[in-house]
Amino acid sequence: DQEFGTGGRVIADFSTNYYDGASCVVIQPDGKILAAGARLSLDDQSISINNIVLARFHPDGSPDSSFGEAGRVVTDIPGRVNESAEDVILQKDGKILLAAGSGAGSNQFFTLLRYQPDGTLDSTFGNKGIRTTLFEGNPTSMILQPDGKILLGGDTMQVNESCDLAVVRFLPDGKTDTAFGIKGRVLADFGRFDPASSMALADDGRIVMAGNHVENFVYRPALACWLPDGSPDPDFGENGRMSPDLGDAVQNAQTVLLRADGGIMLAVSAVSGNTAYPALAGLLRNGAPDPSFGVGGLLKGIGGEEGYSFSSGLMAGQADGRMVVAGFSSSRTYQHDFFVARFSNAPRPGVVTLNASDVTAGSAMLRAAVNAGGGGTLVTFEYREEGETDFHNAMASPVMVTGTDETTVEATLSGLKRNTVYHYRAKGVNEAAAVTGNEPFFRTLTWLEAWRRTYFGSSRNSGDGADTQDFDHDGLVNLMEWSLGTNPGESSIPPYHLSLTDAGLEFIHPRRLQALEEGILFTVEWSQDPAGPWTSAGVADSVIASDTVVQNVKSLIPMRDMDHCFVRLKVAVP
Repeated sequence: DQEFGTGGRVIADFSTNYYDGASCVVIQPDGKILAAGARLSLDDQSISINNIVLARFHPDGSPDSSFGEAGRVVTDIPGRVNESAEDVILQKDGKILLAAGSGAGSNQFFTLLRYQPDGTLDSTFGNKGIRTTLFEGNPTSMILQPDGKILLGGDTMQVNESCDLAVVRFLPDGKTDTAFGIKGRVLADFGRFDPASSMALADDGRIVMAGNHVENFVYRPALACWLPDGSPDPDFGENGRMSPDLGDAVQNAQTVLLRADGGIMLAVSAVSGNTAYPALAGLLRNGAPDPSFGVGGLLKGIGGEEGYSFSSGLMAGQADGRMVVAGFSSSRTYQHDFFVARFSNAPRPGVVTLNASDVTAGSAMLRAAVNAGGGGTLVTFEYREEGETDFHNAMASPVMVTGTDETTVEATLSGLKRNTVYHYRAKGVNEAAAVTGNEPFFRTLTWLEAWRRTYFGSSRNSGDGADTQDFDHDGLVNLMEWSLGTNPGESSIPPYHLSLTDAGLEFIHPRRLQALEEGILFTVEWSQDPAGPWTSAGVADSVIASDTVVQNVKSLIPMRDMDHCFVRLKVAVP
């Protein structure tokens, strides 16, 4: 926004010799912008000094001269060091609540401050506007309850890197609410190192705290839930604690928000290889992953190129239900950038892979039932041969399904191997999720099974289509009809030819190429008596012609001193 500050940016300088940083911001009802953070400066001995700072700007970015000194306030907490603002809230009366950490010795402590609208400390709160505590730790978030009580959430991290999730509650005047938990504080322990991230308050008064349980330098989401009095919520996880199983790829939980239905939204990072993606986790009220959200409760955003890392920091919900996540990304060279990602509120599509139909020796009709849930869902099919691990795309382009009714999607898959088992699945993709259906399988037909289905309506070796059945009563059983390439539905004259030559008796007959491919055994036998015995001794076969369907074979039978000979053709399934 070029009309804001200079080039869309404003700067408030609190130090002349070192570092100023903002950590939280709030927009006032009048449009003014209040930012809070810390000033790091050096004294005469080059020792660093941290103080709390606030700056307020007009909507156009100019400093608000009615706030503090030229729009800036610096607060030095007596007897404390390493002071920094962590969260800021504006009360309805215009007073400013600020959550901070402040140090004494080597430890940090939960600290609360309240300012008047003009930036002066509120003398009616705590000790001259400042409420220091003996609760060790670092606050990360603050909530002002409807009854005016103040929740300060964070962790108990100390110099030995041991910490738990922690919440402290204060009365409206800054005193500790001793009716909450144990002397005003509650803890949740997941292990040795459990740093906190953020906190949310449910309409029924439940308090949800999000953080991470760290093991072997890997951050795993951890959540705790307390009832309004500070006792663990028995319906949440185990004794009010839950580390949801979102898969090994999910790390670094940051912001937590509560849905109107009691469910939980959690901004996380999803890791693949050495690349991290911004992601949202959807959880049920009890802290378990919500199976209706994304895939297994996780919805991944778009990541960068290989080696990039995206860390989700802040999250907010829009009026239309979409979720916005902001944070930073870093490259292999440790260059950092801001990023903003928005996630759709489209419902997760319903996808059920149905049994295949119209299966032939080389093709099949793939089918799926899809419910787009009111949005638009792109549907594709994937398949693989049994024994393979990788799936192949079965469609040139996806099919769009819309509406709220279940729709049957079909696609013909061709070019398959005969008599082969294939696995396949449907996949539906919309703005919310990519959903993969179940994985049925089918076997393509043999050539003989496909021939039976063509003529008899079934691929089974039974009934009218049985190999030994002579359906048209022409003396040729079905297996012989198929092997020779004749029609089993009409009377056929056997396509044989016999001729006597000087070399012997020539028996010319056709053989279907598909029958040869499937290993059908063709045997020419001869005998001097129809009653036998029959033999194939001395018979020499040679191919004399061939096309794309059949080949003609000449079988030469040596007559020797015989004055007559009977010939027959046998076919058999191996």
